[in-house]
Amino acid sequence: MFDIYIEVIRLPFRKLYETLKKPAFLRGIFDDLNALHELTEATYLLAMNSFFEHDASKARKVLANEEKIDSYQRKIRSRVVEYLAVNMAPDISSSLVIISIVIDYERIGDNAKNIAQLVYDYELELNDNEYLKDVKSMHDIIRKNFKFSIEAFMGESGKLALKAIDKHNQVKDIHYGIIKALIKDEEISVREGIVIGLLTGFIRRINAHVNNIDTAVVQPFHRIGFEPK
Repeated sequence: MFDIYIEVIRLPFRKLYETLKKPAFLRGIFDDLNALHELTEATYLLAMNSFFEHDASKARKVLANEEKIDSYQRKIRSRVVEYLAVNMAPDISSSLVIISIVIDYERIGDNAKNIAQLVYDYELELNDNEYLKDVKSMHDIIRKNFKFSIEAFMGESGKLALKAIDKHNQVKDIHYGIIKALIKDEEISVREGIVIGLLTGFIRRINAHVNNIDTAVVQPFHRIGFEPK
């Protein structure tokens, strides 16, 4: 019996979800997760648009959305705790995965807020140069990965999740190239260098949290965030 329990704990979340025949608790939580995903994705896109367009009104909307993301996180975590408290044999593994995922969404919201705050703090529009092209490349990959993530998570598609995980590594490589170039660049202004460094750092962190969500589709709980073997 104990061996069977260990094997269940080691199942990737989607397979575990199928094994448990999609109980009512998980159906309700998945509805909330879907809404949270859509809100977080919209907030990230709004943050990047506020930066590219230097639009303070969009930046303010990001700050408001970030508070809504926090509210969703508290709601979902509260529901999970309630479920664990009232069930004699709760699905502990799925509950842990859900709590892990909503933390990633909350962190994405935090970093989106940081991007929006750059609009206020630095009041700088980047020059149309190689740095900006690389920033847009990072953004384009993450924008697509958000779509892959929700389709993979809700549609039970390991292939889509693995595709997104592979793209995650491309963002890391672009960021590394930007930082190397900034270190060697003797012509860029200090102010612009700081903004690019901060911006790309926030984007890379968002990418890492999206990757954590992707790995939950194909990895057991203890390997969320790590490369699939």
